Amino acid sequence: MWHRFTLPDAVYGKAKEHLSDIRVFAVTENDTIEAPYILQQNTQKTIHEKVPFHIINITKGSNGFYYTFELENQQLVNNIDLTFNNQNFDWKITLEGSNDQQEWFQILDDYRILSIHNKHTHYSFTNLNFADSKFKFLRLLVRTKDKAELISSSITCSRLEKGTYKNYPLKNLKVQQLPKFKTTHIDIELPMQVPVSKLNPIVSNHFDYYRPVSILKVVDSIKLDSIWSYKTDYISTKSTLSSLDTTKFEFNSTTGNKFQLIIKNYDNEPLTIENVQVESSPYELIVRCTKDATYYLAYGNKNASHPNYDITRFKEKIPEALEILKVEKELKIGSKEDKKPEKDFFNTYWLWGIMVLIILILGFFTFKMLQEK
Repeated sequence: MWHRFTLPDAVYGKAKEHLSDIRVFAVTENDTIEAPYILQQNTQKTIHEKVPFHIINITKGSNGFYYTFELENQQLVNNIDLTFNNQNFDWKITLEGSNDQQEWFQILDDYRILSIHNKHTHYSFTNLNFADSKFKFLRLLVRTKDKAELISSSITCSRLEKGTYKNYPLKNLKVQQLPKFKTTHIDIELPMQVPVSKLNPIVSNHFDYYRPVSILKVVDSIKLDSIWSYKTDYISTKSTLSSLDTTKFEFNSTTGNKFQLIIKNYDNEPLTIENVQVESSPYELIVRCTKDATYYLAYGNKNASHPNYDITRFKEKIPEALEILKVEKELKIGSKEDKKPEKDFFNTYWLWGIMVLIILILGFFTFKMLQEK
């Protein structure tokens, strides 16, 4: 029989970083066996289905450069990714669709694409996202007086498979402006150790911006002379906070309760950060239960390595409908110490008392013998 359950948040701070010490034990009156499981996260996935096409026209008009795409199969599309030879530009584009190249229908208008390449940053936003459209022809107008050199493009139908995400509340949020270094430091503290895979700074400014961002996790801390010193690991050094791209900072799930964002402002006005949303997809266990037993979730063994179960090779045979289990309250398994019985304690003292008494008696008789001589 198969079951599933979500790991409680309290587990993450006590288990190993990659949860390799997680075990499920089935306990009966006569035996204890290890129940196999699959550990997974129900994360969001974007499926990109490429649509074959070819460019049939490249022309220049009074408004800019036109590119006409002919799709081999008339099917739904909602995404175009563009790559230009130009390195620094800020353009507006118009995208239209048609089935006969006579009547055109507007899909996007005044859509902004951008590229910045200098010694400080390398950033580009040239991805066109739009509602599902079904046309034989697509026509792109790049509004620029400069020569727009399109070197590659791809047209896709993107489908989003939503995952299960949890929004974690903050224990503390500290935003510091460091004018000397032209940076903004955002310190994020959570109530406990949890897996984190998304950070979303909420910016209240309404002007356009694009700032490089480094994402760090605090892995250790030490207090010296009333000053805390932190050891950090970089999660990402190539992220960009931009008014054009509202995508959250997403990275591989990592367990922690203290994170830091460092925004490089250069010579720009610092951004006003209202809040930071912290999200992640909780881990879920799919367990195969073969015995009528009491099952225990165990963790915290620092010497445990990743288990190797047969069921990981037969995932397609796991039923879709699984019974959901509820995890009961945590019980601490203490280390068993060999405690001597109370009578042994007293026997030890009696033994020492007898030995001291014998020594005193021998000493007394030795002293008497010396006096007689």
